Amino acid sequence: MPVSRTSADATWGNHSCRYDNPLATTVGAARLIFSGALDELPALRLVLTHGGGYLPYQIGRLDRGYRVRPESRGCAHAPSAYLSRFWFDTVTHAPGPLRFLTETVGAGHVVYGTDYPFDMAAGPLADQLAGTGLAPADAELIAGRNAAGLFGVPD
Repeated sequence: MPVSRTSADATWGNHSCRYDNPLATTVGAARLIFSGALDELPALRLVLTHGGGYLPYQIGRLDRGYRVRPESRGCAHAPSAYLSRFWFDTVTHAPGPLRFLTETVGAGHVVYGTDYPFDMAAGPLADQLAGTGLAPADAELIAGRNAAGLFGVPD
């Protein structure tokens, strides 16, 4: 069963949902990578909310840390090698980041997300994909085929 990681507190200081939730997603994923947990649990499949937080956008920084900081060697490989272990939702709130996310992790690892019922909900998939320039085949994967495969839903 895939595991989804999200933040529990969306109201702290009335600002948390804007920056802290994606940060918490990033920190959680980075800890799983650097701790070696993903090496120890090779079948674990994880869904990261908030478009994966800042993970896809700062993966180069994590790789650099792995190369130059001895305390970052709790995992067997550079952090970027673990991106394929995650699925990322579409909740980025802008076409550029969603396009970057899809190019970075591959359309096969992006799933439709909404953040419903919170006020930061991203809305219908068509609205989220508007302006991304993604191919129709990629949009079809994101619309449901990826999630069906991830959760073992038969065709």
